[in-house]
Amino acid sequence: MALARSVSDMRVLERTNTALHSLRHPGSRMHQCGVSVATVMDFGGRHFSPNSVEKDHDALSFPTDKYDYFISHSWRTSRMAKYAALLYYTSLVPAVCAGLAAGILAFALTVHGILPPFGLIEGDVFGTREPMPVSSWCVVMGGCTCFATLVTWARLFDL
Repeated sequence: MALARSVSDMRVLERTNTALHSLRHPGSRMHQCGVSVATVMDFGGRHFSPNSVEKDHDALSFPTDKYDYFISHSWRTSRMAKYAALLYYTSLVPAVCAGLAAGILAFALTVHGILPPFGLIEGDVFGTREPMPVSSWCVVMGGCTCFATLVTWARLFDL
């Protein structure tokens, strides 16, 4: 039996008992609350930080019938590891698809001469060493789009 020593310990004990009750009685809306993925992913997963007590976390939750994702309550796992795992699980496929589409678009725009050459490379062209223009637009546009989609997908999907 756990003994609560402070108000925060009481809240942890109360939440633990509520979570255990929800697991034992699935579908009990009275005790089963959730938070949207967009709320959890806001500002780089700041809700996982140990000093995130300025907000009332109960006000962010709402009654639910089922969970789509369950985030571990392990205190050993770092905030960034949890955030990275959620990014991977929820946003990786859309981010890779968006990055690929942006890279293909940049390639098409470069081939048609709309985008100028971006960078030089030293190359051996027909026996002479001279700088050749190359286009790194595909890598830059694809990578930036992939990263931007990765970190904003939860918010975009929530809209």
